[in-house]
Amino acid sequence: MARQKRLVSSTGRYHVLLRGMNVLFKTEEDFDAFTGILQKYLQEGNIKLLAYVLLDNRVHLIVDTKGAEIGTALKPICTSYARCYNRAHGGSGKLFYDRFKSEPIDTEDRLLSSVAFVNFIAANRDEHYKYCSMNSNICDIAGTGLTEQEFRNKKITDMYIEDYDCLSEKDLGRFIYELCGIFPKDFKSLSVPDQKSIFEMLAHKRWISKSKLYELLGVGRTIQRKTEQPGESVPKKDLSVWLL
Repeated sequence: MARQKRLVSSTGRYHVLLRGMNVLFKTEEDFDAFTGILQKYLQEGNIKLLAYVLLDNRVHLIVDTKGAEIGTALKPICTSYARCYNRAHGGSGKLFYDRFKSEPIDTEDRLLSSVAFVNFIAANRDEHYKYCSMNSNICDIAGTGLTEQEFRNKKITDMYIEDYDCLSEKDLGRFIYELCGIFPKDFKSLSVPDQKSIFEMLAHKRWISKSKLYELLGVGRTIQRKTEQPGESVPKKDLSVWLL
């Protein structure tokens, strides 16, 4: 099957997820090396970095490609780091899993929610975590058009490209709580109408596949049948395996 063509941003801005085959950063030196590579390409003017967070096995970047194709803009960064990592650890072969994922950011609201999501991930690791845009000075804050408060906002309203296989159930629970105000363990104590409302909101957004939602919320597929009106049918849709 041919790869799906990437969606193109009308603004040149994207939320990018780089995933490691295993661990991307084993040591502090690895984190510093990736940050240094980012700075190099920023100084050369190839891209603008608007927000980011580096985690053990994945990287979130919010970038402005300045009109370049997203794959062209990101390839030298990924290639440079893979070479650096393999030299440091005596490895070879692929470091990143498949091709990176990207979502276009076409509106200011989308940019606001994307930045807040990246900040939320970083803050859940450590409020003072240094490998993120909130606690570093390598991002182009002025280029975002956001105020300082907006740039440091951590209140999420959406979930973005993320593989939930990389996240613990505790992490997923925190995401769900931030979005709908209820932890998964408390879901079954809600009334049926409230269960329906929350389930449909989470399922409609396609942040998490329905099968994963059944597992996280501790309910069976009957939740949909119980809440359907007579004669109402639930449309079948392709289920996403992306969180956010």
